[in-house]
Amino acid sequence: MRRIGKKLGLADALVMRHPFPGPGLSINVLCSNGILEDATKEELSKAQEEVKALKQTLQEDFFAKEIDASFDTYVLPVKSVGVQGDFRTYRFPAVLDFSSKKDAKTGYSLLPASWNVLEEASSYITNNAKFLNRCVIKLWQNPHTDSHSLRLQEGYCTKYRLDQTREADDIVLKMLHSSGLYDIIFQHLTINLPYASDQNRCSYVLRPLCSEDVMTARFAQLPPDLLLDITQKIASLPYTDAIFFDLSNKPPATFGWE
Repeated sequence: MRRIGKKLGLADALVMRHPFPGPGLSINVLCSNGILEDATKEELSKAQEEVKALKQTLQEDFFAKEIDASFDTYVLPVKSVGVQGDFRTYRFPAVLDFSSKKDAKTGYSLLPASWNVLEEASSYITNNAKFLNRCVIKLWQNPHTDSHSLRLQEGYCTKYRLDQTREADDIVLKMLHSSGLYDIIFQHLTINLPYASDQNRCSYVLRPLCSEDVMTARFAQLPPDLLLDITQKIASLPYTDAIFFDLSNKPPATFGWE
């Protein structure tokens, strides 16, 4: 289609635009009634046990030579779709939290290791856990909240949440354009999670991907300085409580979260 568009003389801004989600922007807005059913609570507990059991190996085999700061691991209380083997899965994302490793000037979290090491750690987690199909790294959390403040909120696909998503997504896409990376990345998705300190706030997941055939994909390894700039701008939005970056390839995860 892009080759046809170029032959027709259409502008690159149209031809090279990232694919828009087929179901519409709403697919990037995860919804919840704010209540975890007993069966989901049990699965979440097992997922927490899995990631806790993997933490020592992560420290010793992946991050010992890369960082001198401690890190935390936990599981977000939302499920996302994945593709593992011949089946679609609906499981939880594990979080790598290196909040203690921060930029001295800005106070924002820095990437604790090379992208390749983070990718290997992500694959290790999903390959060794039954209840996890993604891995994300926490880039920022509202300093006015603590680990107990953020929780699953009741949130649906409203104009308010769609506008939240549009504003954050616009920040990322403009910075990808200005950095010259927009055409290199196949697709970027900004995911809005109902995981926050109250119903009017949200967390974001950044999901830039590189792909040749769409059947498989790798997360885009953005320059750390660019990622820091993006994080700072999204953090300045009045309803942002946390920002994550999806370290998962396809498989085991899909492009989007729903």
